Amino acid sequence: MTSVKSKILIPILGLFLAFAADAQTPSSLRMETEIDGKATYSEKASKEKTQARKLTIEVSNTADKPVAATTVRWAIYGHTMNGNKLVIIKQGKQEITVPAQGKSSVSSPEVKITGNREETVAVKAPSKGKGNSKGKNKVTYKKIPAAGHDYYGYGVEVITNGKIVASEYSKPSIEDDMGPGR
Repeated sequence: MTSVKSKILIPILGLFLAFAADAQTPSSLRMETEIDGKATYSEKASKEKTQARKLTIEVSNTADKPVAATTVRWAIYGHTMNGNKLVIIKQGKQEITVPAQGKSSVSSPEVKITGNREETVAVKAPSKGKGNSKGKNKVTYKKIPAAGHDYYGYGVEVITNGKIVASEYSKPSIEDDMGPGR
C-alpha cells in the first residue's frame, strides 16, 4: 500500500530532476581567454605609446547536449592619461551555440590605444644674444600635457539563460564595472 505522501513526492522528485538536468547544462561550459598585445613608441618629443590588444575567447562544452543562446560579452579597458579615469575602449558581444562535447570561439577586433604621459622636454634654439653667448644654443623647456589612453585590462562574461556561467576579469575594478547586474 502506497501512502498519499509517496504519490505526491514521486512526481515532485521527477519535476526536480528535470529542472536539475536543465540547470546542469550551463555549468558544463568552460571558458579560456587569451589576450595578444604589443606596444610601439614614437620618436616624437611626446614619447607617444601605441598599444594593440586582441582578445580570443574559447568556450567549451563538456555536456552531451549543445548549449544554444549563449552570449559572450567582452570589453577592453583603458584609463585616461590625464586624470587616470577608467574607460571602456572597445566592447562587444556575440551569440553562439556551443556544440555537445565541442568548442566555439569568439575574437575581438584588434584595438589600438594611443597616449602619452605628461613630461617636460628640453628644446634647443639658437641664441640671439651678444657677447659670449652669440652662436650658442639656448635651452628652454616645454611642458607636454598628458593625452590619450593607456591599456588597463579586460573583462569577459559567458551568459546563458540570463545568468553569468563563466567570467574572467583581469583586474578587480573591471569586475566592479562590468560584473553581474551591469
